[in-house]
Amino acid sequence: MSNALDLLSSNLVTAKDPMASSSSPSKPHKNRKVSEE
Repeated sequence: MSNALDLLSSNLVTAKDPMASSSSPSKPHKNRKVSEE
């Protein structure tokens, strides 16, 4: 459940702050990898 929350939070942050995604592309990337595993 924690993963789902993390993904949601990451998506929300990216949607709210598109610049943040460019600033920290490794953050959303890591979450995505963990979710796939």
